[in-house]
Amino acid sequence: MKRPLCIIATPPHWSDGITSRSPLYERVESVLAGDIADGSLSSETQLPPEEGLIERFKVSRTTVRKAIQNLIERGLVKVRRGEGTFVTQPKITRS
Repeated sequence: MKRPLCIIATPPHWSDGITSRSPLYERVESVLAGDIADGSLSSETQLPPEEGLIERFKVSRTTVRKAIQNLIERGLVKVRRGEGTFVTQPKITRS
């Protein structure tokens, strides 16, 4: 007996130009970085908790943690122990 074909739709918020071959954590990172860049997540705004991001993106906790770690390394967010993860102040540079 043949098993039914399961089709998984790509969430609409992933239509940001990232290829479907990109790892999920890169897609989550890209969407969150885009939210920061366009002001949806402004400076000093707290990111949703891991559970909220897991639900939003339909990914694992490991994927969310990897995406957040990459955002930390890029200087876009910072972790405040006991409080959460927050968008950082933009760095102003002189030209």
